[in-house]
Amino acid sequence: MARRDTQSTATASPPRIAVVGAGAFGGWTALHLLRLGAQVTLVDSWGPGNARSSSGGDTRVIRAIYGPDRIYV
Repeated sequence: MARRDTQSTATASPPRIAVVGAGAFGGWTALHLLRLGAQVTLVDSWGPGNARSSSGGDTRVIRAIYGPDRIYV
């Protein structure tokens, strides 16, 4: 039989979460987790909101899925 955790959620420490990627998606994910009460560390090789993110600049990936020229189905 599985052991049940008897620690109350009111006294439990908040979860510690690392979000890798501080672009549009990583930033909003980190903010959402913070609002839920988590301790969040946001990590990005190039810094937050940089042009190398997947949602902007020459390396954009996400925008290629929209419109008549989309490459993903």
